[in-house]
Amino acid sequence: MSDIEELYERAKSGDPQAQYEFGIKLLARWQSDPGAESADKLLSNSFYWLEKAEAAGNENAARIIAGLKKNLSSAPAPAPVPSPPTVSVPAIVRRDKEKIKRLGGVILTMAGIIIVLLVAVVLLFAFRSCKSSEDSEDRLSLIGKAGVNNNDRDSEDAFSEGEDTQDGQSPEFTPEPSPVSTPASTPEPTPYPWIDTLEYQPAEVWSAPVEYEMLLEGDTLNMRAGPSVVYEVISQIPNEALVRAWAEDGEWLLVEYEGKYAWASHTCLYEHDIIGYEGVDVMPEGQYESPVQYIASSAKRCEMYAGPDIGVYHKLAVIPNGETVNAVAESGSWRFVYYKGIYGWVQGEDLSKE
Repeated sequence: MSDIEELYERAKSGDPQAQYEFGIKLLARWQSDPGAESADKLLSNSFYWLEKAEAAGNENAARIIAGLKKNLSSAPAPAPVPSPPTVSVPAIVRRDKEKIKRLGGVILTMAGIIIVLLVAVVLLFAFRSCKSSEDSEDRLSLIGKAGVNNNDRDSEDAFSEGEDTQDGQSPEFTPEPSPVSTPASTPEPTPYPWIDTLEYQPAEVWSAPVEYEMLLEGDTLNMRAGPSVVYEVISQIPNEALVRAWAEDGEWLLVEYEGKYAWASHTCLYEHDIIGYEGVDVMPEGQYESPVQYIASSAKRCEMYAGPDIGVYHKLAVIPNGETVNAVAESGSWRFVYYKGIYGWVQGEDLSKE
């Protein structure tokens, strides 16, 4: 534990001298750069600890507070500190979502047309089969009646002429074979859209796609024809773009982006539903090329804060020792990490790679 942390813990436990010293340290940081973004928080926290020390009977704290109030009352009002930018989904992501929705509508419409055509083909085949059967039965019935009438006329003629009716034989009739209708061929199921573009096909495809977000600050992620860097690059995914994954092969995902299907490395893709920056006051200026795994190993406890400073920013979570976190950026001795659905800042000394 660092000196400032130890002093902070003593101040929290009610030590008047520690409260006075911690307030003086915060005041000194404020005086070194009163125009900084966190200056108001530093001054407010300094007053808080100095007033606690004054309440405990510290005369030095009382004199410093009186002097600060006098100087601040005569100084011009500081310019308002702009609030940190909120993290919003880029416009390109919204456009991609609209494209995906439109593509989904087109796919559903085409599927409906195909189903209607299949039903029409089946009904037409059934109608033709029934019609052929009826025509065959009608022809046999007419021919049979004609044969009976001929036999009757032959018998009457033979009887009237005195001839032996047994010698007259009615002609035998061989019915013509009914035409055999050929059933319509059933169309083959539509193959996966990536069949013709990929050199490497997935062994198993998920029943439904999973949405991922690409996080690689200032760079793009290659989409390849197979799950390896030896395959040809088909397209690229920009930072913070949303993609849909259909299959997995080791550390690679088969993804769909802007109508193209290809393999992309899993190391820079994160499930979109679990990404959250809620509560973070300070976002990192840059990110690692790929996340770095650490293990929480604090001597006391590993705490996650909204910014890289204990005395200024509030606490977001406590990470038990032994838990694994993924660091995506750093600022000085602090690491910007992801743990169980949230992001925050953790001191580097509370983390280890073993």
